[in-house]
Amino acid sequence: MDYIDFGDIQDAVLDCKYEDIVYGNEIINSLASRLKVTDIPEPVPYIVKRLGVVAACYNRCLLQTGTDPTTVFNGAGGVENSDIYAQKLKLYKAEMERLMASITAADFGVTGGQGRASIPLYRS
Repeated sequence: MDYIDFGDIQDAVLDCKYEDIVYGNEIINSLASRLKVTDIPEPVPYIVKRLGVVAACYNRCLLQTGTDPTTVFNGAGGVENSDIYAQKLKLYKAEMERLMASITAADFGVTGGQGRASIPLYRS
């Protein structure tokens, strides 16, 4: 199921491809599986969609790092301005890790998963 699409990507520098969108959707599925969420609502809640978008952008940065033609080397082995994709990669990685650690089953907007608790009741 597709939870994100190209219209959700708002990064003016990145040119996300189909495989990036697939990656973002798979990250959502993976997290849902880890949290034991079986039915993901459509549309997904904002925070879950945000995770998919960030994951798609992370994947594109990972694949593009080292291809920025504006990177200038100063001759002493240093870089005057580093690769824009490498800079964005760090930001997207940190945000993806933060979201993965903070999203719970309840954030998917469903009951069940690890966020579910039950208390057995007995009649006397």
